Amino acid sequence: MTQDGPNADVSAIGEHLETLAAGAGTPAAEAARAALVGIAAERVQALARRMLAGSPQVRRWTETDDVVQNSMVRLYRALGGVIPNDAQHFVRLAALQVRRELIDLTRRLRNPESFAANHDTNVIADGSHRIDGAAAGEADGPARLDEWTRFHATADALPEDERAIFGMVWYLGLTQNEIADLLGWSPRTVRRRWDETKRAFTIAFRDEPPE
Repeated sequence: MTQDGPNADVSAIGEHLETLAAGAGTPAAEAARAALVGIAAERVQALARRMLAGSPQVRRWTETDDVVQNSMVRLYRALGGVIPNDAQHFVRLAALQVRRELIDLTRRLRNPESFAANHDTNVIADGSHRIDGAAAGEADGPARLDEWTRFHATADALPEDERAIFGMVWYLGLTQNEIADLLGWSPRTVRRRWDETKRAFTIAFRDEPPE
């Protein structure tokens, strides 16, 4: 997860969780809580940048830092109410908070009463005329937000293990080998579960899901 490698992160997460569990409410525990959020934020930053780069309509109304900050606020609050048992459960909790933030984001943008829904974000000025962005060749548009909503809803409906793997891969950017180490599974088991996850998305979309 960090430049020192996934094993260093797993070790650091475990130490921070022990500190958090040993002294809830103490300065040391609050520092551990903040450190845990910082570890997750590194991965979420890359995810948010990738998501917004591929979706200009979403990017028009939000920034990468907004997605990261809102997700991490959710995680910080969640850690105030539940202390994960180990690194595996922490990663699952972090992925859950990111998924919830992205689902809420797409729902907010699709709300007919939202600021975004009532302004022409897909319009290009052409002299005295206005040309709809989709007609001018932009791939992004209202349907894109529908796809993102369905994308995250599909992830939410996956069986527990597949949902966990999907969250680790897509929301936090872990490799399959990192996931195998984290869960104590063989790389072959992770690949099989990942293949099952991808099949669920293929059925849901009948084509390529958003990237």
